Formats: sequence, C-alpha cells, structure tokens
Amino acid sequence: MNKILEQLFNFLYPIFRKWGLGYSFASYLSLVLNIIILIVLTYAIYMFFRFLFVTAMAIIALKTKTKFDDLIISNKTVIYIAQLIPFTLIYKSVPIILKRYDYWEDIFGKLVGVYIVLLVLWIIRTLLNTTQDYLKQIPRYSDKPVDSFTQVIMIVLWMFGISVIISKLFGISQKEMLTILGAVSAIIILIFRDTILGFVASVQVAINDMVRIGDWITMDRYGADGDVIEINLATVKVRNFDNTTTTIPTYSLSSDSFHNWRGMLKSDGRRIKRHILIKASTIRFLEDKELDELQKI
Repeated sequence: MNKILEQLFNFLYPIFRKWGLGYSFASYLSLVLNIIILIVLTYAIYMFFRFLFVTAMAIIALKTKTKFDDLIISNKTVIYIAQLIPFTLIYKSVPIILKRYDYWEDIFGKLVGVYIVLLVLWIIRTLLNTTQDYLKQIPRYSDKPVDSFTQVIMIVLWMFGISVIISKLFGISQKEMLTILGAVSAIIILIFRDTILGFVASVQVAINDMVRIGDWITMDRYGADGDVIEINLATVKVRNFDNTTTTIPTYSLSSDSFHNWRGMLKSDGRRIKRHILIKASTIRFLEDKELDELQKI
C-alpha cells in the first residue's frame, strides 16, 4: 500500500521540475494538488464503503429474524466503521505528502492518529450500546443492571485510549505511561471512588438478585418509594408513585437498608400487620343459638 501511495503522491513534483518550475514553487504546488487529491480520494472511499456497509447491513437485517443487526444500523456503527478506512488512508498518506515538511508532518500525523484512536473507541462504544439494547429486549436480562457493566468497560477503554493519545502526542512509551499511572494511582482511586463503589455494588446486586428493574422499593433515607426504572454504574433511578424521580447512589443498595416489595407483588395477597386492642371482659363463649346462626351463614 505504501508503494502505491508513494507513486500516487510523488509523480507531480518531478513533472513540475521538468517544466522548469522552481524548487519552492514546484514543491508547494505539488503539495496543494496532493492534498486536493487526498481529499477527493478520501471522500470517494468513504462514500463507497458507507454505501457498501449500509446496504449490506440493510439486506442482512431484512433476511434475519434477530434484531441485533437492526440495532447496529440504528446506532450507526457501520457509518463509523466506514469512516475508519479513509482516515487510515490519510494516516498512511501524511508522511508521504509532507515528507519535505517535518514540522507539519509531525503535527498532522499526531492529530490524525488521535482521531483514529477516538474513532475506534466510538465504534466500540456503539457496539456496546447495541449489545446493551439487545440484551434489554431479552426477558432474561431485561431486569439486570446491564448499563453498569457497559459503563465499566467503557471507562477502562477510555483510560487505555487516553494513555495511547498522550503517548502519541508527547512521544511517551506505554511503559512510562503505566509507571506514571501507578505513581498517581491513589489520586485515580480517589477520583473514581464512586465509580468503583458503584461497580462493586452493581456486581453484588446482580449476583444476589437484590434489585431488578421494575421492582417496587422504598428507601426512607432518600425518600424513594416507587418502581426502579434504571440501574447504572453511579445511580439507581426510582419513579415514585407521584411520578417524581428519586436518584439513589448505586453503592447505597449494598451499604444501606431498603424494602423490596417484589415478593408481595408476585404473591396473590398482601400481609398487613396491625395493632388491635381487645377488652378482656368482652370475650365469652358463644351460645347455642349464635352457633346455629353462624353455621347457617
């Protein structure tokens, strides 16, 4: 591929020199034309692969019964994948087009590399969102805190992506980045304290089946009394019976006490405990007439 790109972007300069143009003018003119060629070529490749991927996914979605491919289309995953191919071409072409301009080659090369890393992270995010939406449609997983696990995976990926971006921008190796992250691990733990606690609580909630989406819970500390509508990494949203929404920290489900009325809702009745005072002098044995009347009833 590099040989093809070198032949594509290096043929103009010798032609301009043969025409008698000066070194600087021929260099700048070939640079401008190569950039125009790259823009046109990139746009054409993007439109081609976008049409190809979208059409292919639409055909697959029509012929399959699963809704996973439909969710891939709705989350625009194939469009972002189509963007990845032309930007990879740009990343390969920048060192060839700007080989006489080391300063700009370094800047544009880093910027394109950073965008590719962000684009890859965004593609993974859309795939995770697609998986999350698909699992929510399955009755077995519809009441599970799927959002929490998706958010944890994205946090880990974003941390890895940011380390790659920093290493590209400042020329730091991954080993040095890990050493720096190890040195500031205490600060990182402090910053992501609620996130870590929320993740642990989400795992405990899922394993012990403490709360599901749709459960009626009451938590006096936060004034929550209603149905759970969302469980994610940081918060649990409860829609109260007056249609207000209460937000509860996820880790409070494992550290504080709350009432879950799921068992009552699944049963055919409800147990009610009340305090009743009975005067002892009013208690007596029934007479025969009263017994006969009760038997008739």
